Amino acid sequence: MKLDSPLAKLLKSVLSFKKLSATAEFVSNTRYKVELEAGGTAVSMEYVGLEELTKSRQTHIGETVAKAYGMNAADIPLGKVGLRYAPIEVNDMRVHVIGAAHGFLKQISVAHAAQADSFVDALFAKLATASRNTSKCKTWDELIRKRGYSRKHFDEALGALHLLPDQQKRREEVLDKLSQDLNWHTREKMRVEVALTDLARLKVIGGETGHPGIDSAMLDAISAQADSDGWSEIQEFQALEEFLSQELSDETSSRVKAISIYTMVEAWTNLT
Repeated sequence: MKLDSPLAKLLKSVLSFKKLSATAEFVSNTRYKVELEAGGTAVSMEYVGLEELTKSRQTHIGETVAKAYGMNAADIPLGKVGLRYAPIEVNDMRVHVIGAAHGFLKQISVAHAAQADSFVDALFAKLATASRNTSKCKTWDELIRKRGYSRKHFDEALGALHLLPDQQKRREEVLDKLSQDLNWHTREKMRVEVALTDLARLKVIGGETGHPGIDSAMLDAISAQADSDGWSEIQEFQALEEFLSQELSDETSSRVKAISIYTMVEAWTNLT
C-alpha cells in the first residue's frame, strides 16, 4: 500500500487525534471485492472494517503505515477505518444530496420539502467556504471555527429554512384565487395543479423548473415591475402568462399557467 493512498491518509488522520476518539470511512459507489478473513469477499456488504480483511492484508497495511510514522504495527487502529458502499452519483453530488434532503425534510417538515434545493445550496456554500481555508490550526477550537460544520450549524440552517415562506402552500392559494377570479373550469384548474406538482418535482431532483430557452432576465423584470408598481396577482399573472405563451409556443396552456404561478411565488419569496 502506498502512503499517498486514501486508506493510508485516513489512518494518518485518525492517528492525529490524540485526546479524542475518531473513526474514518472511505465511501464509494462501487462494491468492494476484497477478501475477508472469515472467508469470501465484501462485495455484498455495505460496510467492512479493515480489521475484517485477511490477516495478510491487515499485516501489510499495518506495517506500511507503522514504518512511515515510526510506530508499532500493533498500534495502527485498523478497527477505526473502514470501507463503505453507498449508491451515490459521484458526477453530480448536488442532485444526490437534494434527493436525500428532500426525504429528510418530508419527515420533519413536509411543508418545506420542496425547498430541498435551496437548503442544500446553502449547506454547500458553507462547506465550500470552510474547505478553502487551508491555513494550519494550532488548536482544536481554531480548527472547528475555521473548517468545521457542526450539528449546531445544521440545526441553525434548518431553523432558517423554517422562517422561509411555505412556497407550496402559497402556490395552492394563488391557484385557488386565480381559478376563481378568472373563472377557470374545474378541469383546467386540475391540469394546472398537476403541472405545478410536476414543476415542484423537477425542482427537487434537478434544480430546474422551466425551459432553458426562457429569457430569465425578462421574467425577473416583470416580477420587479409588479413589485414596484403594486400590481395585483391577476395583473402579474397575466403579464407572465402572455410573455411565456410567446416563449413557450409549443407548451400547453395549463403548463404555461403553472410556470407563471411558480415564477410569481418564487419571486415573492426572493423579495421578502
